Amino acid sequence: MPVTLATLATGVLSTLLITVLGYGWTVADGARLVLSAVVAGSAGLEIALQVQKRIHQTLVIWTILVATFVSVLMLGAPKYLDLFLLAPLRALALVLPVIACTGASILIFGPIQDRRVAARQRRQWKRQIGQERPLAHTAEPVLD
Repeated sequence: MPVTLATLATGVLSTLLITVLGYGWTVADGARLVLSAVVAGSAGLEIALQVQKRIHQTLVIWTILVATFVSVLMLGAPKYLDLFLLAPLRALALVLPVIACTGASILIFGPIQDRRVAARQRRQWKRQIGQERPLAHTAEPVLD
């Protein structure tokens, strides 16, 4: 977790420095890019995990994750989209800092996913207990 926090802090600071000092954006525009990266990372993780339940091909899942991330990022930060379309090489300077900002998505999404898994395990356990029936040759239920 300390590595994730350090990566997140580095990503946020470097994104803000590059956008404000390098591109002349306002701090609000830089913060919007950071927030868009966090939302895009969370949306990408959620969709990728849902797809993973149905499709078990790594390349397809990663493609969906990246496409979702880029789409949400570009919708949330139109200044970055403009920069990317007008000066793609300049926009590349922000790729790593923006990706580092997604560390917040991991910090936010981890506990949510833990709760989901625990709830699913509880439901499965309750179903197993409720479905236990005695064997034909015994009068007592068999519990594992």
